[in-house]
Amino acid sequence: MKKLFVLFFLFVGVSVSIFSEPHIIAVTENYPPYNYMVDGKVVGFSADIVREILQRANISAVFKLYPWMRSYTLTQKLPNYIIFSIVRTKEREKKFKWLGKLTTIKVYFYALKDKKITINKISDLNGHHVGVALGDVIEEELRKNGIKDKYLMTSADDKNNLKLLFYGRIDTVAYDDATIRILCKKYHYDYGKLKKIYYWKTLNTDLYFATGLKTDENIVKKIKESYDKFIKSKKYRAIYKKYFLK
Repeated sequence: MKKLFVLFFLFVGVSVSIFSEPHIIAVTENYPPYNYMVDGKVVGFSADIVREILQRANISAVFKLYPWMRSYTLTQKLPNYIIFSIVRTKEREKKFKWLGKLTTIKVYFYALKDKKITINKISDLNGHHVGVALGDVIEEELRKNGIKDKYLMTSADDKNNLKLLFYGRIDTVAYDDATIRILCKKYHYDYGKLKKIYYWKTLNTDLYFATGLKTDENIVKKIKESYDKFIKSKKYRAIYKKYFLK
């Protein structure tokens, strides 16, 4: 009887362990206020939305924050990975299963106010050193628009990107305005020393969440159904208000 009792609890323990394993690994980069880390937890407008959608679909998940290139590569290579916030481009279209649009941002190029830079079109960036995140859509689109490699200064993270800008090692960076304000505050740089030099109006800046091609179609269907219901809900508007209407 004692052996049966022990075996029962061993079975229960194994069962709990099996069923508590996450079905999804949700990966992203540091890009506040959309995705960032607070006290060891990935939060932000996009993170909160993706978390809510997965919960409503009864899909367990863990959230990880990595450099962009790592998140991008993991999602393509492994099943059951979700990446956010990712811009949907023609080049990326067939590399992922797209789950839903999260929001739209506006991207500006910024320079120090004492820099004499005039940008009227993207090609004018040739001749100026531009800081970009490795593998990011900004890097991809600048290359596609003819910006030469010698003018693209890649960084693994935003901290180094801003350091290069404020120390005069590069001429300009491209960010959403809400993002660069938060990053300047976090890394102790004066946003007031910056100026907008160009609005990249033609850049597609719809942010999505997506999964890799190896993720089971049944999981994809559940997430999409949850997204369709959630995006019209009061909860979505409450999350938007939390981050953008303070």
